[in-house]
Amino acid sequence: MANLYGYVTNSKTGLPIYGAYVAITDPYYVSLTSADGYYIIEGLESGVYWMDVYKAHYHSSYQAVSIGADDKMLNIALIPETSPFPWIPVAVIGAGVAVMLILLGQKRIAA
Repeated sequence: MANLYGYVTNSKTGLPIYGAYVAITDPYYVSLTSADGYYIIEGLESGVYWMDVYKAHYHSSYQAVSIGADDKMLNIALIPETSPFPWIPVAVIGAGVAVMLILLGQKRIAA
């Protein structure tokens, strides 16, 4: 069994990203980054996993990760959203009343 660990940072500033979700699928493992951007997922068997790294206001990172018998360090730099307003407004009209719903728009970028 091996561990996958590393740091999640802002690609523009190099600063750590606190509270990013780092997930491995099939089977599902998840870790949250600490204040210094550090994450660790322990006890992975050898194989290829899909890794998804997500934090609001950043583009997600989705990539295949190959795990062997030894621990693996993998640092991820997330790209900040380019728009200062990543919200998508949607107007809904019912009974003559306009209601504004705000939905968060997320994008994925394959690393």
